[in-house]
Amino acid sequence: MGVSAPTVGSFLNGRRPLTAAIALAFQALTGIPVRSFSPRLADEIEESRAVGDAAW
Repeated sequence: MGVSAPTVGSFLNGRRPLTAAIALAFQALTGIPVRSFSPRLADEIEESRAVGDAAW
């Protein structure tokens, strides 16, 4: 994932805000869907994918 253990702890404890990229990395590593821990980020990811698909 490219971040240190203390940084991961900061994400998990809410001291550092999650980004869409970090949320997707957590999902890839754990198999836990983004929507289960951040519905807002899941919506943001879906919207950006829809915009990307529309551009083609």
